[in-house]
This record gives sequence, structure tokens and C-alpha cells, in this order.
Amino acid sequence: MLTTKVQQIQVITTNPMIKKLIVELNPIKEQEAFETAVAEKRIDFLIEVQAFEASIGGLNDLENVEIVGIDGHRLFALVNTKAKKDYLADPTFIRGSKESFTYITLGKDNKRNGMYNDYRGYTVLGASSCNKGMGLAVLVEIDDSEVFEPVADLRDKIIVLGVIITVLVGAAAFFLSKLISKPLIKLRNAANQIAGGDFNVRTNIQTADEIGQLSHSFDQMAEKIQDSLLKIKEREDVIKQQKDILLQFSQYSSNYCVCFVDIVGSTKITAKLSDMETSKFYSIFLNTAATTITQNNGVVVKNIGDALLYYFPKTDSDEQEPFLEMLRCCQKLIEARSIINKTLSAENLPEVSYRISAMFGPVRVAIVATSAIDDIFGSTVNTCSKINNLAKPNTLVIGESLYQKVKGVKEFKFEKIADYTIDADNKFAVYIVS
Repeated sequence: MLTTKVQQIQVITTNPMIKKLIVELNPIKEQEAFETAVAEKRIDFLIEVQAFEASIGGLNDLENVEIVGIDGHRLFALVNTKAKKDYLADPTFIRGSKESFTYITLGKDNKRNGMYNDYRGYTVLGASSCNKGMGLAVLVEIDDSEVFEPVADLRDKIIVLGVIITVLVGAAAFFLSKLISKPLIKLRNAANQIAGGDFNVRTNIQTADEIGQLSHSFDQMAEKIQDSLLKIKEREDVIKQQKDILLQFSQYSSNYCVCFVDIVGSTKITAKLSDMETSKFYSIFLNTAATTITQNNGVVVKNIGDALLYYFPKTDSDEQEPFLEMLRCCQKLIEARSIINKTLSAENLPEVSYRISAMFGPVRVAIVATSAIDDIFGSTVNTCSKINNLAKPNTLVIGESLYQKVKGVKEFKFEKIADYTIDADNKFAVYIVS
């Protein structure tokens, strides 16, 4: 920057009008006449400097320009133009310098360039140039504070601009986040409403992005849940309407042959087994027994602990064949003991023995909506389980009512072994079948 200033002043010294002014002033020896001439030519010099300044880049770009005569008198000066001070009112400008030419050009330390204090006592950056041929010295100075004024101004502008940009970016980010989060908040509120049981809610977000797709899927899910609930409600109404019919079915009864097979001494056997072994023990017995019963037209109702309850639906007629089929099924179940024990031995489990009892009489059939198999109950079922203990291991016993149905069958033999007493007025005979 200093180089530029010096170059500008060097150009000024080559200005013909300024040269003319200097040439006219230097020959004047008398002090009073010299001061009068300087006063007269000062405005002309100012006009020429301003005109030159405008021609190279604009007014108020030069400052502290001093032209000093060979005797040390300052002829002309432009002082503090950037600070907007009136240089015509500057005392130094008016009275001129009292310093010698050597002092002006070289300073007290014989060095008049770089950073130093000027006549005002201010720190300045300056440089001087001496043209001995013209008897002219040009000194250029600029205040140290003004050197860094543009830097400070730029710094302040950067800070202000940074604050403005930060505020604008923050505001934009805030509104953008609100814009993005608005549909998400709407989805959250809709989910909370569905969780509260309001399935009529819909988000209806129509944006063509991932949030819009999520909203569409959410609305479809809510609609399907609502449809499912309506269907469930309709089915509940149908079930309530059919409740009386289901109760009528549960009152239905018929005469059937009911059988009961129970393991002998199962408590003692399983006491010596682990939980895993006990589970495997019962599984082998119950599954084999159920398979045998099913293959011979019997219907397994349920297992009760280590026992199976089953019956034969075809025995509700007076024909003898269904009863014969029932006896053969029970006989095959006794014969299946060898297969069961063989399987148990392969698993290192103890052998099993069991008793079978059968009764004929009225049975109530309960149709269970949650099961494909009907349940049976009644006095016939109860007495069938009671007479089971009268049978020897691996044998079949039947009650009096069933005996009356099968006593004419030649394929099997029937022998009375005991009477079973229900109460003082009711008892019946029990027969072993072989």
C-alpha cells in the first residue's frame, strides 16, 4: 500500500502544473514575499492535486501529502482528508513546517520511512522521496490506525454477516424441521388414538415421499383393523344368537357303550422316573392305546391323568355288531400291551399293565365349539371309571347293562366276579370278559 502511495506522489511531481508552481516559488528569497506567494498559489495546488487524484481513482484517496521547499518550508499539504477534517483549517497546513529540510526528509534519526510519530505525535507509516534537481522533497504518511481500519471494518462486517447468516440458517432449520416433523407428529397422534381404541382415525397425508408412503400404509392398517373388529363383532353377535341352540345340544343324550382304560400302579412307577422319562412313559402308552382305539371305530374323548376315556357312537342301536366291534377293540387293546412294553424297553422304561372297564347306558354329549371332539358325561361315565378297580391287570370287565347286550355273543366268555353297590337301593353285577 505504501508503494502505491509513493508512486502516486511521484506521479504528482511529474505533473507540469505542479512543477510550474514549484518553479515559481523556489526563486523567491524574501520570507514575506514567499509566504504571500505560497498563500496565493495554495488553492491552485489544491485544485491540481484534487484533479490528479480524481484522474487516478477518485477523491479522498490521498492524505498527508506534503511538498517541502529546499529551505525546509512546507509549501503545500493535504492533511487527514479521509478523517473528513477541513485541511484548510489545519494549523500546520496554514503556517507551514518549521523543520529543516534535512529533518523533514530524514527525521531525527536520519530515517524518514517505516513507522514513526509525526508532528502531531500520532503513529504513522511513511516514506519520503527527494528530488535534488528540482529542490523538492515529497513525503507520504498514513495513520497507523487508518491502515487497519479496513481490516477492522471487514472484521465487523464478517461478524455481523456471520450473525445474520446464523440467524437465517437457524430460522430456516427450525421451519424446515417443523415442516418435516409435522406429518410425523400427525402419525404419532394417530397411533396413540388407535392405541386408545379409536380406529376411525386416518392421517390422509398425501405427500409423494417416504412419509406419505408410511402414512398410506398406516391408514390401510387402521382400515383393516377396523374391518376385522367389525367382523369379530358380527361373529360375537352370531355366537350369542346361537347360544340357546348350543345349550340344547348339550342337553342331548343317548345310550352308548363307554370304556375306561387305566394304568395299574402308575404312581409307584413314575415316582422312580425323571420328568422327561415320565413324559415319555405316558406318551408311549397313551398314543399307542389311542391309535388302537381309533383303528377299531372307537372315539377317544380325553385322557384323564394316566387313563383314557373313549366310547363307541354306533352302539346307540339294538344291533349286535357294534357291540361285538367294541369287545374286539378292547381285546386288541389288551393284546397291544406287548407292543407297548417293547417300545418302553427300547427307551429303558419299565413295563406297563392296565385295566379296561366298559359300561352301557345313557350318556350326555356336549358339543364343544373349540374342539372337533365331543365331550361325554353322566352316570354311565362315572360308574365305568368306578368298576375299573374291580378288573385284574390286563383284563376287561363290564357292567350288568352291557352284559345284557352282549351275553349272546359266542366269541367271548363272561363270568361274574362281583357286585358293585351304588347305594343301598342300587347295585349291579360286574363281569370279566375273556
